[in-house]
Amino acid sequence: MGRVEGKSALIFGGGQTPGETIGNGRATAILLAREGAKVLIADRSLESAEKTALLIRGEGGEATAIAADVEDEHQVEAAIRACLDAYGKIDILHNNVGASLALGDAVATDLTVEAYDRIFAVNLRGMWLACKHALPAMREAGRGSIVNISSMAARSAYPYVGYKTTKAAVISLTENLASANARYGIRANVILPGLMNTPMAIEPALPRACHAKRSSLSGTAACLSAARWGPGGMSPMPLCSSTPTRRGSSPGCRCPSMVAGASAKAAPLLGNCSARGM
Repeated sequence: MGRVEGKSALIFGGGQTPGETIGNGRATAILLAREGAKVLIADRSLESAEKTALLIRGEGGEATAIAADVEDEHQVEAAIRACLDAYGKIDILHNNVGASLALGDAVATDLTVEAYDRIFAVNLRGMWLACKHALPAMREAGRGSIVNISSMAARSAYPYVGYKTTKAAVISLTENLASANARYGIRANVILPGLMNTPMAIEPALPRACHAKRSSLSGTAACLSAARWGPGGMSPMPLCSSTPTRRGSSPGCRCPSMVAGASAKAAPLLGNCSARGM
């Protein structure tokens, strides 16, 4: 029996940016399904959410896909209702939506008001909206687990203002949710991933990095190594993988939704952080 057998999980950002590797949201959805959860995948791209659901159903799991943009409160609320209609409850809410440069992020002197407002709406307000509309059902049930994705950018020398400040705010949001909802049997935790080998974080840098290193390095490993180098020749965070592996493999990161009793924890994910042995 899996560790979340019979539970229902709603994942915002359960699709992913197109690419060769696997994104964190998709990896989380697959792993929760492998552990016995019924999963509703919400993503602004219905096609991408459907692909995640198809992968889960291909392994014998149960999954439903829905289009939802976290910038739109009505769409967020509709996703909550869809999960309740499909599975009768929401045991796990996983908020995985966030972006930086794709939303126009920049250093303080270059960032526009329009870009900052958009980053705030996607990275922080959307996460709060999901919690706002899921909490009543969790409170009524007397249980629930909220897992929010922040970033080690909140605690490192990340150069871009929008992403760093909103991901820092996600930590405070989660602490507030945990303290305010403990009496209802609801836990809230926040994960701070380092630099992950995902389509959004790494693959856009590969062509440039591979070209720069072509004379001395070859192969995918060399390209990934090159992609880690940031301004000044130093990577701000270790490179991790989000590939979901089967239970019984080597230990790695543990999802707070599967850890009984944990609440108000900010869990940094550094080093070899494949989603193993969860």
